[in-house]
Amino acid sequence: MEMKKNGRPEWAEAFAGGYRKAKLKGACTALIEVLKNESQKEYVSPNEIARCYGLMGDADHTFEWLEKGYVERSARMEYLRTEDFLAPFHSDPRYTDMLRRMGLPQ
Repeated sequence: MEMKKNGRPEWAEAFAGGYRKAKLKGACTALIEVLKNESQKEYVSPNEIARCYGLMGDADHTFEWLEKGYVERSARMEYLRTEDFLAPFHSDPRYTDMLRRMGLPQ
């Protein structure tokens, strides 16, 4: 996640601070909080939040946020097949269902 280079220093700070406290789970949890707060003021792609949950291995929340991305036709959804954070979920029926609904090859 190139957050500082992409003009998101607040994301980078939350991620780093969370990582110091509780490794990857802490980093993702801190970033999710920042993203949800930010989404109250401006658009935040649901895929960003899904990525954090995916990195933590939380399939239910990952698919909850991917579904939100699907419903609002988030541009990031077109990369569903190539997102590394989704690799552990490729055998999940929700993943194959989403690919099917989007018309992407499985």
